[in-house]
Amino acid sequence: MLQASIKKRIGNKNSGIDINLNFNMSQGERLGLMGSSGSGKTSLLRILAGLEKVDSGKIVMNGNPWVDTDAKTFVPPSHRNIGFVFQDYALFPNMTLRQNLAFASRNGSADPKVEELLDVMALALHADKKPCELSGGQKQRAALARALVRSPQLLLMDEPLSALDRHTRTMLWSELNRLYNRYPVSIILVSHDPEEIEALTDRAITIDRGKIISVPKRIIPVLSNRLPIETSRYHNNGLNLTAVTSVDFTHMLN
Repeated sequence: MLQASIKKRIGNKNSGIDINLNFNMSQGERLGLMGSSGSGKTSLLRILAGLEKVDSGKIVMNGNPWVDTDAKTFVPPSHRNIGFVFQDYALFPNMTLRQNLAFASRNGSADPKVEELLDVMALALHADKKPCELSGGQKQRAALARALVRSPQLLLMDEPLSALDRHTRTMLWSELNRLYNRYPVSIILVSHDPEEIEALTDRAITIDRGKIISVPKRIIPVLSNRLPIETSRYHNNGLNLTAVTSVDFTHMLN
């Protein structure tokens, strides 16, 4: 179970945002994150991974504190057992696919999970190729395999399919769900695509300027000059809620 209650100032005084988030995740849950650009989604992932520090707060994973500013606790990224899949895949260009996975593994090339994941991800025939020789879909599967080879407690995915065409993305949805059934892991997925969130997550929240916002699905309000443009599922205590991101459209009326 992941428990997070964090605060952090991002950017400068005039144009920055204040991240103020409080949420929990169950073990094995898949959580979707939506929100406009600059709302704090990627910053949250980096904070959870230990790549950025918070100003105050706590992060506890399965009872183990990763961050506790009161107790001056900070577990470095290398000790958090997190998998991270980036938008650009971040594969090592000078290594073959097999070498990329072996490098990420605790046991190197001797780890049987390297070959297992190559097979499961339908990449065995491409194991000796370098990233420049792979298609976009193959690179995506390779990045995911590398993130899973360490059997992470938490998998963070920052718009991992955004660079792919629509057809390839929808094909990968089925593969990702099949993979989750084989390797159940807690996942936080950032995406701008409501259909993708619907297909790949158990529930979703939207972040707007560093804060979680959600309203009942039956009510999608227009507040003053702000128009809801993104909606996603948010399940809480048996209720089906919709999270809403809004954008100021006053300039469109002038």
